[in-house]
Amino acid sequence: MKKNRNALIVVALALLIPSIYYFGIFLPDLKEDEFIFNKKKECPSLCQPLYDIDVKWLPEGGVLSPPEYAYNKELNTCLYSNSQKIDISNQSFQYVFDCSSNEELLFHLIKNGELIRDMPLEEFKQKKYELMSIE
Repeated sequence: MKKNRNALIVVALALLIPSIYYFGIFLPDLKEDEFIFNKKKECPSLCQPLYDIDVKWLPEGGVLSPPEYAYNKELNTCLYSNSQKIDISNQSFQYVFDCSSNEELLFHLIKNGELIRDMPLEEFKQKKYELMSIE
């Protein structure tokens, strides 16, 4: 009788442990990965209106770089980054926006070789990399 009880406990544990792993660890990770993947796919269309505004307001002689989009898991938002160079006014600037709130997160502006606004280029690049690489 005791032997049957011990065998039953072993079988129950053999079934329970994989179930705990599957439902407690594997499945939630899979759902989070799927969520992040879907958010990344969503970002270009969510951020496109910001790029369209940049194209619309680009001054004559200005050059707009291709847009960059990213999902930031920590902020749970899509980000848009771009840069412009305007020869006529001898200025260049780069920026990162939160596409959900249209909030400017980072900005770098140089005019006539002089830093006009926010932060030096290397600091901007580092912060941009950090913001746009958080998955």
